Parts: sequence; C-alpha cells; structure tokens
Amino acid sequence: RKTLENNAAGVEYLSKKIADLGFRVAPTWANFLYVDVAEDALALGRRMQDEGVIIRPLSGAWGAPQAIRITVGTPEQNRKCVAALKKVTEKVVVG
Repeated sequence: RKTLENNAAGVEYLSKKIADLGFRVAPTWANFLYVDVAEDALALGRRMQDEGVIIRPLSGAWGAPQAIRITVGTPEQNRKCVAALKKVTEKVVVG
C-alpha cells in the first residue's frame, strides 16, 4: 500500500513539475512517465546523466527519438530529477 501511495504521489508531482517546464507528459497509471521532450532524447539523456540522473531515451528500437521514460523514485529522487531536467533544458538567451 505504501509503495502504491508513493508511486501515485510521485506521478502527480513529476507530471505537474515536468509539464510546468513545457513538456508533454502522457497520462499514466504505471511507475514511470512518458515525456515528449521535443529534442534528441539521446543527447538529453547524456546531459541528465552528467547531472547524476539516469533516464531512458526512447529512441532506437522504441521508435520515439524525442521521448524519454522517467521512473518514479523517492520524493528526494523526484525533486533531483526535476531540478536536473530544468537545468539541462534551460535556454540561454543572449542579447
């Protein structure tokens, strides 16, 4: 029961925070999110890994080169994931 409650809370938190960053998050009842990142998922995956967060790019055999899978973790892990995603996708505006 505790695991199901943690997962439901994690899905709600991650879905909202990631959508607030401008990404499309597919509705889910699983322990992971499908996120359309509108860029090369492999490159994003490498940048996330540099921040200490591992996500699964859904390119290659999965057939979704601009999508990632994020597994729900603990509240602390979920916050770290959102912070890393925000950091690696921020656009630098010059001028």
